[in-house]
Amino acid sequence: MEQTLTERCEQFIENKAALRSAFKLEHASMHALCAIIYGSKKVDVKKIKDCKKIIRKQTSIFSSFRSNTFLALATMLSLEEDPAARMEDILDTYTVFKKNKFWGSDFLALSSFLIKEVGHREKEQLVEKAREIYKLAKESHPILTSSKDYGYAVMMALSDMNARDAVIETDRCYELLKGEFVSKNSVQSLSFVLALGEDKAEEKCAKTMRLFETLKKNGYKYGMGYELPGLGVLALAAMDEEKTIADVMAVSDYLKTQKGFGALGLGRAQRILYASALTVQETVGMDETLSATLTTTVANILIAIEIALIAAISASSAAAAASSSNN
Repeated sequence: MEQTLTERCEQFIENKAALRSAFKLEHASMHALCAIIYGSKKVDVKKIKDCKKIIRKQTSIFSSFRSNTFLALATMLSLEEDPAARMEDILDTYTVFKKNKFWGSDFLALSSFLIKEVGHREKEQLVEKAREIYKLAKESHPILTSSKDYGYAVMMALSDMNARDAVIETDRCYELLKGEFVSKNSVQSLSFVLALGEDKAEEKCAKTMRLFETLKKNGYKYGMGYELPGLGVLALAAMDEEKTIADVMAVSDYLKTQKGFGALGLGRAQRILYASALTVQETVGMDETLSATLTTTVANILIAIEIALIAAISASSAAAAASSSNN
């Protein structure tokens, strides 16, 4: 691995350990996710705890902001210069979503974090666009489309695509990939991510499958469930496919030597998911998801990392909690 990627991985492990020590009751996957959110920065545990207090102060006990993704949202909030003021803006965005007939959920709470630094009217326009995208996607795939796709609808609304073109491109990718994987829900999520790419659907999907097959051939099979959108993020960011694959394998090998990432830890599928996220962060070359200096495409790739990971970890954490309660 190049030195900068090695340093990023080391910081990730250090951050994960700090989060595990500070938030012992959280699922191990959530520690890793929050470490990813901090990128190459040293995690500020105290500020995250303060942000949890801010969220508690401004929301009710049954709020979606205090559900499975509570720690992840507090971590995202801790990266803001003025967390309290930002939280007020996020709650205002959440209210706009609810007025536009979005149902309250973890994913809607996440979506409220994605719209930032805009006036109220522009915020309403973005939410209306996201609603149109979601509505069209629901019409196209009524069974597959649910609240888990709110974040993807917002991600697309933040792009330059109009609502209909965004959904048409998603459907093109879905048709090309639906025969490749068992979970059609995961394929749709993957297709939402790939729709952001500027290449033709055939090229994006072919590239995605090349990455999948090459990793599989080398013993690094990508998870085909909730991890799958991460493969789309990797495909969008991979300018040099050979280097990207080499980096993912090298990072995965490194993570495997670290506590919590072996066979008795998070397991291979999540390890490769995090290896992909770290590789993408390094490829893109920055850590904050919505910097004004980024191009729309790069910003959306980084948003997609967080959406894919939060959706994945929320699902796995909920499954783990359900399994524990049944034992």
